[in-house]
Amino acid sequence: METEKNILYGWKDIAGYIGCSQATAKKYQKKYHLPVRKINSRILISKTMVEEWLEKYGCSVVERNKSL
Repeated sequence: METEKNILYGWKDIAGYIGCSQATAKKYQKKYHLPVRKINSRILISKTMVEEWLEKYGCSVVERNKSL
């Protein structure tokens, strides 16, 4: 079970954790399947899930966007 401090709530927190803008985080969700959850119109994701996503997609995705 995830602890409260391990959860990122909203696009602002998610983007801050990844190190990108909110718009870019939303693009990652749509284009690269960043596994956010929507519960009662609230977006959230665990830091663990972000880390797993970054291991799978992140290096190429994040670095590609930083070079633009």
